[in-house]
Amino acid sequence: PNPVSSDFIFIKSEHNVIKVELKDIHYIEGYKDYLKIYTTDSKPLLTITTFKAIEELLPPSFIRIHKSFIVSIDKIISFRNGKVLVKDKHIPVGDSYRDKFQRTVLDGRI
Repeated sequence: PNPVSSDFIFIKSEHNVIKVELKDIHYIEGYKDYLKIYTTDSKPLLTITTFKAIEELLPPSFIRIHKSFIVSIDKIISFRNGKVLVKDKHIPVGDSYRDKFQRTVLDGRI
C-alpha cells in the first residue's frame, strides 16, 4: 500500500517522476525490462520497473490476468473467448490466472 495516498502512485518515466492517478490507469503491459502504463491519456507511460514492484503499489481493484498484463477491474468493458476488452485492446487471460480472474472479477457479478 502506498503510504501517501491510495488515489495515485508515482512512476519514474524518462528521467521524471510522474504522479499517476489510479483512476486513470486502464492497463499495464509488461515487456522484458520495462512496463507500459496505459492511461486515459493517449500516450502510454514507459517505466523501468518490475511487475512485482508495481503490483505492490496497486490496490485490489487491479488484477494480473496474464504474465504480461495487469488490468483495472473498473476499466474492463467486456469478457469473451478468454479475453477482456479494456480501452481498445483485447487482452488474453492467461491459463494460470483464469481461476483467480473468475473468482475475483466474474463470480458474484454475473
